[in-house]
Amino acid sequence: MANSLWKRFKDAFSSDDQPIQTNDVHSMANKSRAQEEEKCDFTQILTSEHIFTEEDLHSQSEVLKRLSQVSGENQEEIYGALLVREKQASTNLGEGMALPHVQSENISKLTMIILKLENPIDWGNDKVSLVFGLLIPKPDSDFEHVKYMAGLSKKLLKPSFVYALKEATTAEQIINLLTQS
Repeated sequence: MANSLWKRFKDAFSSDDQPIQTNDVHSMANKSRAQEEEKCDFTQILTSEHIFTEEDLHSQSEVLKRLSQVSGENQEEIYGALLVREKQASTNLGEGMALPHVQSENISKLTMIILKLENPIDWGNDKVSLVFGLLIPKPDSDFEHVKYMAGLSKKLLKPSFVYALKEATTAEQIINLLTQS
């Protein structure tokens, strides 16, 4: 559809040196961009060193403190930011999982940390035993973290994936699940 509204806007406002990206579903560039956005390479933000499968933690506060310790960044500031974020709205996902996340100038690289707890802990109105921590640099002008949050959310909608994740006992198994399913 050559005369789509998006094409007319694009033609009107773009120049040769600064093309405008649109949501025109008929554009081949957008089809390839959408396929690329669907791919979510968790190996870019998660390493086996950031997966802990037998954490003996007893409270939400201990979990947030552990996430800040693993970050290797400014631990006190990140811990405080995680606490503040959690007070704004619970990051409990249900099904025994939580996704605490924080954005800070003291975080140098987008990083995911996974904690599997030995015993479920109270997290809002639920018991949580699987925690996905996401540490986001500020500014994140490309909103790169959104792609990973969406990718993880899509995976967590599959009961077979959640079951396999909860049954996984090693970092390698968890990485394989995230990268192959």
